[in-house]
Amino acid sequence: MQDYRAFILGPDGHVQARVDLIYADDENSAREQAKRLVDGHDVELWQLNRKIARSRIRSKTVKDYQASLEKLRRDAAEAALIRDLATDVTKREMFDRLHKHLNRLADEVEAAMKSGKVSP
Repeated sequence: MQDYRAFILGPDGHVQARVDLIYADDENSAREQAKRLVDGHDVELWQLNRKIARSRIRSKTVKDYQASLEKLRRDAAEAALIRDLATDVTKREMFDRLHKHLNRLADEVEAAMKSGKVSP
């Protein structure tokens, strides 16, 4: 056993929790397991007293926001298409609300990008 540990760090950089990676047979599998622990916080991977890596949370980039914006627009267009093809009045109204809601969300993301509230 290689004795790998992952330390979950708080916003201040201090250890919040320790996870023993008991199923890590080698350094590569330990790295993969540690990467899976990154969820809103940084994680450090150690083998005994040797620091192997630090995985940092990834902040959304403009490219990520652009991809989200495009997906919202595609989903809104799809909802509008279903609305236009629906023969049932209730379904048509529901897909119309969904279409408008997705467009509003896309407009908000786009406005945030243009205003500079989204950092690169």
